[in-house]
Amino acid sequence: NQEYTISSLIKKEFILVEKEVMSKEENLKKGCDLLYKNEYVKQGFYEDVLKREEISASVLGGGVALPHGMANLVIKPAVVIMKCAQRTEWQDGVDIVFLLALNFEDIQSTRAFFSSFYEMTMEKNTTFLIRKAETEEEIMDVIMNSMNETEE
Repeated sequence: NQEYTISSLIKKEFILVEKEVMSKEENLKKGCDLLYKNEYVKQGFYEDVLKREEISASVLGGGVALPHGMANLVIKPAVVIMKCAQRTEWQDGVDIVFLLALNFEDIQSTRAFFSSFYEMTMEKNTTFLIRKAETEEEIMDVIMNSMNETEE
């Protein structure tokens, strides 16, 4: 039973720094297509994410959203990070998206992941630094540095 940490689920190729303005749906489609193309999720993941968003928008506040799909559509867990060109029309306006493809089998891993995740994202400095970052590498560094602080 593997322990998932944010750092184990984030890969540089899953960090997107958008230069052009896209709608919520276009952002989600791009992230889901990336996961599908790399065989992290099954067909239908995008539609499932949209369906979940209709039921309840995944906005954390402060311009951050955590959309996700059903676990049974996830082949391998991963997180896609999208820094949007500007705030999109999610309920408070979102410019940082953490698209979650998770298939945690047990409640412990899920809780541990979300606890460190909330600590990282609600730590104002992390989202501030992601917004300032201009490249995928800079965002990766921000995440890894904030994870090191969280895990100490």
